[in-house]
Amino acid sequence: MAADQFTGSPLAVVRTVSHVAIEVADLDKSIAFYQRALGLRIVVDDRSSPTQASIKGLIGDFAFEIAAVAGCCGGVETARPGLCLSFGVEDAKACLRRFQDAGLGEPGALSEMSGATFFTVRDPDGNAIELIEFPHGAIALGQLLVAGETRNPGDAP
Repeated sequence: MAADQFTGSPLAVVRTVSHVAIEVADLDKSIAFYQRALGLRIVVDDRSSPTQASIKGLIGDFAFEIAAVAGCCGGVETARPGLCLSFGVEDAKACLRRFQDAGLGEPGALSEMSGATFFTVRDPDGNAIELIEFPHGAIALGQLLVAGETRNPGDAP
């Protein structure tokens, strides 16, 4: 166990990640991006809400919410250090080609790390969207982390 590993009880016992919610300047533009780029399916459409226009939907089986925020991003660079939404894909190389062919989001170069292949693209508000193909048949990072926790030291990955 690492020396800095917390050993007490957590304040919140997390069962799973519920969803991701992002705030955007132009709701319709962002919806169009996520529908085309990642297949967003709208389940709850609150675009006409008088308090906060938003949608709730699914990307794969993951819940995703987009909310319009007045004054959000008002012409300022919105890429936030450390914010990255990561989505598992089957074939990162083919996915990158499709983004390049579509001219959508100015995708970065294909990279590899620890057996994973990935690239990043930015949404209309500058949020980093990572599209990643995991090794060993995994579809999410959590699967690899859980597999690593159950592996004995010295076992092959």
